[in-house]
Amino acid sequence: MIRLSRKQRVLIELFKERYAYFILKFEFNFVDSQGKAAALATVQIDVENAERFGVKYFSPEGDQRHPLILHCSISGSVERCIYAILEKVS
Repeated sequence: MIRLSRKQRVLIELFKERYAYFILKFEFNFVDSQGKAAALATVQIDVENAERFGVKYFSPEGDQRHPLILHCSISGSVERCIYAILEKVS
């Protein structure tokens, strides 16, 4: 298990305009032995792709609406997890 210390840093970026399909995105990163940041997991709230791909639902009032889509990759990918484990062991 990787334990977080109280000295962990957080980077927060706020943008004046939306530049992608999501309105919120956050990532969990770690810094490897070379000082490079690597993303392990990401979460995004997507406001465009439901309409693009025709995803709809009916509201209680009977209207068709496009939902928000939650993209969630808790472990990133297998390769990212193996990379993080190898970095911690070496």
